[in-house]
Amino acid sequence: MAFNIKVPFVIASHVLRRSGATYAPSGKSKASPLFVDTNDSNRLKYVPAGSGTTQATLVTTAAGQTQTGPVLVTPSGVVVAQEALFTQVAGNKVHTAAFSIPAGATILDVLVTNVTVWNSGTSAVLKAGLVDDDCFFAGMRLDSGVMAAGLTANMVWTAAFQGAAVPAIDGGGANDARGVANGFLYNAAAVTLNAIVTDTNVSGTDGRTRVTVLYSLPSSVIAPTVV
Repeated sequence: MAFNIKVPFVIASHVLRRSGATYAPSGKSKASPLFVDTNDSNRLKYVPAGSGTTQATLVTTAAGQTQTGPVLVTPSGVVVAQEALFTQVAGNKVHTAAFSIPAGATILDVLVTNVTVWNSGTSAVLKAGLVDDDCFFAGMRLDSGVMAAGLTANMVWTAAFQGAAVPAIDGGGANDARGVANGFLYNAAAVTLNAIVTDTNVSGTDGRTRVTVLYSLPSSVIAPTVV
């Protein structure tokens, strides 16, 4: 009686080649060598069997993607949260966080939580938006107790921190926090939402603020019936 024993294929780390040059197969038609490309951010690559010197990246990335097993996918059918923590740095600094929003997503809200009030020589002011980088928040003071520690504001309830009347949700008026030109919530193409804190102070380092961006990316869109 004969037995077939299958042994798992294991790559020994000490023989995985690191190369900055084009890496060709060993001359065998079925060879597909793996190597680390030192000229491309140490990405793990392989040469498809019989392709000569053609290189392919084993796993590639793109904005808004996550990894599921060996495959990278863009999350869909879910609400996604991205968050940035602003930490005050002394010396009149500008702090910027860039949130990547994938094509077809709808921005649901932007929340600002002042974890610790910022020290202020003059002011610490936050703005946030898309092409118009203050279309969601403009002139939000994070210093001197204007926005107390622990408070959270979102795109609608910002009035107490910006010195203006609560904006009406009227579908695009000039005072509408959700509809300022260049700040629409649904975007067919991928966009970047920037949150920027301009801090005017010499030595303060106490400030801590979290900015959370929520967006939805449906896996399917319901088609309404027409009668």
